[in-house]
Amino acid sequence: GRETAADIQARLTRAGFTEDEATCVVENIDFDDDAIRSGDPAALAPVFEVCDIDPTRLEQIAEVTG
Repeated sequence: GRETAADIQARLTRAGFTEDEATCVVENIDFDDDAIRSGDPAALAPVFEVCDIDPTRLEQIAEVTG
C-alpha cells in the first residue's frame, strides 16, 4: 500500500531523525513522485537539502526501508 506522511515520519524518527527533521521532510516531499513512492533514498536528497539535513544521512533511511 501507499505510505502516508505519518508512515514516513514514523520511519524517519525510527531511523534516528528528530521530529523536526522528519516533519520537514514530509512537508517537502512529493508524494506523487514515483521514485519517492518506490522508497528510493536518493529521491529524498533534494528534500534533505531544503531541510538542511546532511545528505550522508540518507543511508539511515535505507536501513529502515522495506
